[in-house]
Amino acid sequence: MPHTICCALLEYARDHLTAAGRCLTTQAPGLAELHASVDGAMQVTTALADLVATLIHQAPAALGHRSDLVLNEFLADLRAMHGCLSTGPLLLAPARDDLHHLLSSQH
Repeated sequence: MPHTICCALLEYARDHLTAAGRCLTTQAPGLAELHASVDGAMQVTTALADLVATLIHQAPAALGHRSDLVLNEFLADLRAMHGCLSTGPLLLAPARDDLHHLLSSQH
């Protein structure tokens, strides 16, 4: 499979996310770092949802008419993934806001 710039960028992002996760496991984060990490996770998840939305739009052109069944199943899977990724930050927002209020009360 050809290695594209897009693939390289996704590998780069994955490696940095993995490193951030390892960083959080080496020591317990403080409140500010916890808040920033949750907010960052929400932003990354939203970016992934946007990427999946782009895949949904680009898949028909990439697959052509090779197999309508494969395309339909692939699009259904992408739409399901997009729904999960879009919902995740909405579910986490109240917890992030609570952390923000705790941070504000410390000052």
